[in-house]
Amino acid sequence: MISGANLFLTLLLFATPAEFTLADLLQTMRGVKQADATFVERRDIQLLSVPINTSGRLTYVAPDRLEKLTLEPRRELMTVTAREVTIAPDDAEPTVIPLDQAPELRALVDGLRATLAGDERALLRSYDATFSGRADAWQLDLVPKSSRLQQLVRSLHIEGSGTSIRKVDTVDASGDRASMTITAAK
Repeated sequence: MISGANLFLTLLLFATPAEFTLADLLQTMRGVKQADATFVERRDIQLLSVPINTSGRLTYVAPDRLEKLTLEPRRELMTVTAREVTIAPDDAEPTVIPLDQAPELRALVDGLRATLAGDERALLRSYDATFSGRADAWQLDLVPKSSRLQQLVRSLHIEGSGTSIRKVDTVDASGDRASMTITAAK
């Protein structure tokens, strides 16, 4: 006779995992109100013989605020809100770019921001999305729909676990690549 505990373990071992979809991921992401992380980024630019490496901190505040504070090799704060992108190097005046005047930049920003906010409509407005994986290990590949956005970026590849984004790889139209590894703050 199989005990209740043994029956449960047997069912767990032989159960087929439930399908985890893009809609499931985005529904889960909608519950995140704030997230903090550290990052290490490597940019491979064809015109340079060595990669550019940066590191710092990331902050997301729902529904649309992203901050990227680069600490190394030099300090710079990039803030993205619903209306604008502000880039503020420590040694220079900030540059403010209104997103209404830069629709391609808005679409690029929305790829990551819409994923974080769980906003399927915004995500699929600008990108064709291919999703795979499980709740604890998923991948999202985004390819721009518009030819104007394709002149900036070829693809975004996002990997995560649960509501944490672990890696973002970007290939721009010229073939330059950026790979950001993200570690959630404790």
